[in-house]
Amino acid sequence: MVRRYASTNATQLQQAIIESVQHLAPWMPWAALEPLKLSDREELIAKWAEQWDRGEAFMFGVFRDEVLVGGCGLNKRVGAHGLD
Repeated sequence: MVRRYASTNATQLQQAIIESVQHLAPWMPWAALEPLKLSDREELIAKWAEQWDRGEAFMFGVFRDEVLVGGCGLNKRVGAHGLD
């Protein structure tokens, strides 16, 4: 299932990133800032919720049986009518 992150997903997201940071680092510039504290991860999910509500960005978790197995997002960085 692909769905919006919830605040209750912070611990799962934290663990998934810690386990995968070496694989993420070559492709995701934000990985250089890891590891974040759990409280920072919770704030990040709250920020994503605010961006979603404003229609600016849409971050999704990918879950299998409620276990986080990945993530993706859509951002309005390519103009008024595009998402990347």
